[in-house]
Amino acid sequence: MAVADAPELDSSTREDEVRALANAPAPEAITTLLPILASDDARAVRQASAWALGETRSEAAVPALTQALLNDERHRVREAAAQALGQIRSFAAVEALIEATSDPFSAVRARAAEALGAIGSADAIATLVDISQRDENANVRQTAMRLLQGHPGPNPR
Repeated sequence: MAVADAPELDSSTREDEVRALANAPAPEAITTLLPILASDDARAVRQASAWALGETRSEAAVPALTQALLNDERHRVREAAAQALGQIRSFAAVEALIEATSDPFSAVRARAAEALGAIGSADAIATLVDISQRDENANVRQTAMRLLQGHPGPNPR
């Protein structure tokens, strides 16, 4: 049963179904997960969809994940989108991740920093340096410093 076609299921069941899609072949999973990430009413289901899209490690998920990262009303979904983008490691996500380092929630900023560290482009590294010196939250600053320690330098674009 396609989760997107079963809105009558309770959110916990939909969340379980979405998480199971992480094990499906990427094209099939992405086709099902993208509309769920964009429009499911339940925060936990959108969050699980972001997580599952990260597990696919598919570039095809990047536009929807960056949209969720920058626009979802719930910070847990934005946090999951940042983490998923870090798993995918797409240079196409760097601009959105840099923007997310200004999110009002420190957990989102920390996940965006981690994703930037995973991508490692010159812009990502420069942003980590800035975060390590200027973020208002000590945990976010420490995350950036940890990511910079021992980093071999920017990945060429």
